[in-house]
Amino acid sequence: MKKTTYLVFLIILTAVFSCEKGGLLVNCKDCYLEEPEMATMFIKLNTYNQSTGYFTVRVNVYSGNLEDSILIVSDITTNSDWEFKGYFDTKYAFTATYVSLNNTYTAIGGAFPRVRLAKEQCEEPCYFVYDNKVNLRLKYPKL
Repeated sequence: MKKTTYLVFLIILTAVFSCEKGGLLVNCKDCYLEEPEMATMFIKLNTYNQSTGYFTVRVNVYSGNLEDSILIVSDITTNSDWEFKGYFDTKYAFTATYVSLNNTYTAIGGAFPRVRLAKEQCEEPCYFVYDNKVNLRLKYPKL
C-alpha cells in the first residue's frame, strides 16, 4: 500500500510539473486580455565585474538550435536585462559573450515561448506567456 501511494504521488507530481504542459502556475499581473502576436523574451545578464568594472556583453540570438548557426540578432549591451521579440512556438538559442582581462566567457541558453488562455486562474480570462525567460548570467562573475 505504501508503494502504491508513493507511485500515485509521483505520477501526480510529474503531471503537474511536466515540461509539455508548462505554464500551469499563472501570475495574473503578467496576463494579457487579448492574445499577443509576438513573444517578448527576457534575458538576464551580468553587467558588473568587481575587478574590471562593467562588462560589455555581446548577445546573439539564433533561430532553432545553436548548432544550426542561423543568426538573427546580434547586439552589444551593458544592461543587466535585455529583451527580444520573437514568434510563439519557435525555438531560439541565445549566447552572451563576456570579455574580461583578455579572457572570453560565453553563456548559452534557449527558449521556446508559448502562450495559453488562462480561463479560471484569474478574475477574467486572459492570455499567459510562458517559457520566455533566459538566464545568461555567469555563475562566478568575479573574473
